[in-house]
Amino acid sequence: MNHPETQDSSHKLVLLIEDNEVTTAILRQMLAEDSTYRVQHASDAETAWQLLSDFKPDIILLDYDLPGMNGIELYDRLHISDSFCAIPVLVMGVTLPVKALEQRQVPFLYKPFESETLRSRIEELLYDDF
Repeated sequence: MNHPETQDSSHKLVLLIEDNEVTTAILRQMLAEDSTYRVQHASDAETAWQLLSDFKPDIILLDYDLPGMNGIELYDRLHISDSFCAIPVLVMGVTLPVKALEQRQVPFLYKPFESETLRSRIEELLYDDF
């Protein structure tokens, strides 16, 4: 399990929860284009939950189609926790349960998407007041 580097307030910590290695590499590359993000990765919900016991990310990029527990189930688990309910979450997927996401008011992106779209959505979630 990887642990994040020492916290640096000028860099936002992104927890990327994605089980596909190719997609993970692409998303890491997209985020590397902007030097303000540091990325921690988990390939499934349980690993993500373990990582969250060690650090608190600024934002979570959450693949919907995960092994063992889907993105909605993990979002619900995070949302009921006082420690994590305020962390912005962006759910990503090829197919998404739009109605369930809209009911929870969870932002989402359909895959595939452009790097500028991803960075724009992250910026909105991190810096816009709702």
